[in-house]
Amino acid sequence: MFSIILRKIFRLVLLNATAFVSIPVVFFHFRPGFKIFFFGGLIVYLYLTYRIIFYKKPKKQLKIYDGNTIMTIPQYIQLFNDYIEANGNTFKNKIITIINYCKKFIKKKELLDKTLLSTLDRTELTYIKFSSIIDNIENSLVKNLNDVMLRLHSFDEDEYEQILRNTTSMSKNYIERMEIFKDYIKYVDNSIDFIDMILLKIDKLQLETAKIKSLDVIEIENLETVRDIDKLIENMKMYKI
Repeated sequence: MFSIILRKIFRLVLLNATAFVSIPVVFFHFRPGFKIFFFGGLIVYLYLTYRIIFYKKPKKQLKIYDGNTIMTIPQYIQLFNDYIEANGNTFKNKIITIINYCKKFIKKKELLDKTLLSTLDRTELTYIKFSSIIDNIENSLVKNLNDVMLRLHSFDEDEYEQILRNTTSMSKNYIERMEIFKDYIKYVDNSIDFIDMILLKIDKLQLETAKIKSLDVIEIENLETVRDIDKLIENMKMYKI
């Protein structure tokens, strides 16, 4: 909100500075028709001032997300950006965090794959095992993103803001509705924690690849980081409402 106000102030200052400089220029070059230029410019100035102060960009209309089709991480990033454009500020910062985490995951996955291929061939069992672990991590992340998107599309932003404004009401319905909204928010917070944990496990797995030359498939399965990842994926239900 504060950044929007600053942008409006900057545009107003720029508009007034432009008008201040333009008036003498128009007067000296178009003196006979100065009144026409002046009133025409005044109309444009008033219109632009109105646009800067009062105009609000219409919200983007979202298609209903049914969650039936699991998408790729870049596709979810685009869906999250679309959601931010079309909705209020309740989840904005949280979604930005999720988007940044998703971008980090993509980079970490690419780095890990390059590290593995620097010492292994794609056909080696050790590489195949590591690739399987990474794929499982990504699948769990994508499933989590799908669940988050479903809840975001079920969240009634307008009603939530209306309830927040009506803080004097302490009826049973008010309290129950607030609990429902809190559950939505809690779920997104837990999902952020889950994705952050995935990034941490990827970092640890990256560290384990330093030992890659001395590992075989059986030893990979017994790595502490790999066991932690398996446990994390199995316990995904802990992060649900």
